[in-house]
Amino acid sequence: MVWIQKRLIATVVFVTLLVNVVVASTVMVVYPARLWAFELSVSLTLSTGLAILLTAVLTRQAHHTARLAEELRHMVNRDRLTDVATRDGFFGAMEAAPRRSGVVLMIDIDHFKSVNDTHGHLVGDAVIRKVAQVLRENCRPQDIVCRFGGEEFVLFLDGAEPDSGAFMAERLRRKVAQAATCHGDDLLHVTVSVGGAVKGAARDLEAAIHDADTALYRAKQTGRNRTIMSWSDPPNDGPNDGSASGPNDRPPPHLWMASA
Repeated sequence: MVWIQKRLIATVVFVTLLVNVVVASTVMVVYPARLWAFELSVSLTLSTGLAILLTAVLTRQAHHTARLAEELRHMVNRDRLTDVATRDGFFGAMEAAPRRSGVVLMIDIDHFKSVNDTHGHLVGDAVIRKVAQVLRENCRPQDIVCRFGGEEFVLFLDGAEPDSGAFMAERLRRKVAQAATCHGDDLLHVTVSVGGAVKGAARDLEAAIHDADTALYRAKQTGRNRTIMSWSDPPNDGPNDGSASGPNDRPPPHLWMASA
């Protein structure tokens, strides 16, 4: 925005000088020499005043255009319901640095259809917002939280190794289970299933998302409310009550976030 304004002002100044030269030349041709001083002062004052007015109008228009462009970028890159990244925003950020490595997480709210059917879509929206808030607040600024569609999210944990990524995935699952969405006088709790995969510097993002989505499917099929990473074996226990399964509760020594 600043460089546009500077370029605009420079253009107006150039045009003003050019117009003043033309005005001065015209006055000297049209009027006798004895009237030059008066006519030049009047003409140049008017042309300069018009240039200043034009600068103010164009600057205001540039500010308005820049604001509209920023709002459009926000609409494209940020989800209106949750204010996390949209799919376009997520893929755009990843394409800007294709050799980023880390862990991709696919997260899906368990039994979300029953939330909508029982409590209504407005409550369902509130639940999605709450889950997005928990995910966003428990990630670092360089991580990407994206609403992938409906009640499903994709996260990219920038620079995470498999062990720290698995710990973080389980930590996020527990945080969501502990959070509550206000519904009148009641508190509504939901759980999520999490699947994860490694995205190496040379690995295609879509392949990592596919593997994370496959791990998520396994988490759903083996009881929901659990975390499964693509490099680990599926658990053979019953449905997760949120208290035992998943990675070790202790964070790895090099974990980049404080544990809960």
